[in-house]
Amino acid sequence: MRITIVGTGYVGLTTGVCLANKGHEITCVDIDEKKIEKLNQGKEVIYEPGMKELLEEAIKNNKITFTTNYKEAYSKSKVIMVCVPTPENEDGSANLTYLDTAIKQIMENITQDCYIIVKSTVPVGTCEKISEKVKMSQFEIQVMFNPEFLSQGEAINNFMNPQRIVVGVETMKAKQIMEEIYQGFDCKKLFMDIKSAEISKYACNNFLALKLTYINEMANLCEKLNINIENVLKVMKTDKRIGSTYLEPGIGYGGSCLPKDTKALVNLAKENKVKLNTIEATIASNKEQRKKLIEKLDKCYENKKDLNVAVLGLSFKENTNDLRESQAIETIKELKGSVNKIIAYDNKETILNACRNLFKEEQSIHFSNDIKVALKDADVCMIFNKEKEILELSPDNFVDMMKEPIILDGKNCFDISEMNKDNIKYDSIGRNVDGMNEKWRII
Repeated sequence: MRITIVGTGYVGLTTGVCLANKGHEITCVDIDEKKIEKLNQGKEVIYEPGMKELLEEAIKNNKITFTTNYKEAYSKSKVIMVCVPTPENEDGSANLTYLDTAIKQIMENITQDCYIIVKSTVPVGTCEKISEKVKMSQFEIQVMFNPEFLSQGEAINNFMNPQRIVVGVETMKAKQIMEEIYQGFDCKKLFMDIKSAEISKYACNNFLALKLTYINEMANLCEKLNINIENVLKVMKTDKRIGSTYLEPGIGYGGSCLPKDTKALVNLAKENKVKLNTIEATIASNKEQRKKLIEKLDKCYENKKDLNVAVLGLSFKENTNDLRESQAIETIKELKGSVNKIIAYDNKETILNACRNLFKEEQSIHFSNDIKVALKDADVCMIFNKEKEILELSPDNFVDMMKEPIILDGKNCFDISEMNKDNIKYDSIGRNVDGMNEKWRII
């Protein structure tokens, strides 16, 4: 099937390369000329494991093309998938500007009846409003909603091996089109009304945020009670009613989805005079959790002005180059001016260049793709994600490179018994054990 995809961001590009490798003929359209030029050359514009290989394969087989020509792109296909961003407004509501622009361009440039499949995360009722707009077209346009359930760092696998595919449709003809698109996918295909599909996306993401926040709060309590949260997790993860995923204690969720989707759902509820106590509490708790490493640093040092601080891992999670809602970036902003020097490590040049630009006026903040450079003579090391190079560090590495190693681990990367040797002062999230607190003092 010929399919046009609007937007070459995280969702659009993943959708495009995956469907191309399932045999469809894909045209991706975007306004960013430099990005389109790179993609046509087979170059990555976002970092995602497996993306480069699938992109190269699709181009080699002539299954995918990239263009900035909207008229040409929309005239090629009867099926158009809209994968544009829906960032948050100041009040937390979803900003639909990009979506509205895309729908307008589609209506102006199509040359035949078509199907518009919205994949962008949108408030309930959005597709209904789009359906009203497209009635003004001289062509028959059917609108559907097909949410994505992609986790950054695992997006290719999530798309190619989905747990389920959700589709909101209004007609049998639209249902048949979606069945044809996804006929090569061996999973449950859940067809429903469009509003149910729209809210299902928010329901899933908000539950994941709630689950992450719950285990962070439980970890905080365990820490106060001198209990190891990992023992508690062994019990919880064996309960099938709870499951084993999204139960990793840390310094709060970030990224492009959970922060904005929790706020958008609360905003939607307020508009309909419904109070979502659990989600409002989740948002507030996550905001506090993101301060945990700063709080732990304050326990170690009353005066931080002479400290050299190593920051490891700048993206909001491993295996992505997404800086949106990055806990590391927020911590650097908080620390700048109060410490002597910050040396931040990440293994991706795109991340480092973006951070250099973000902090270009700050002479005390430095960035490196060499983890040893970041740790050299550091007083404190703060860890923000689980990149491979971070996990491969040994206790000896910290002892050899740092002054008097104090390690504040926001992702529980290391075995606590191994790290509490060799005069290392190691603190993580919810994993205090007997005697550990004796190593901590105000310096």
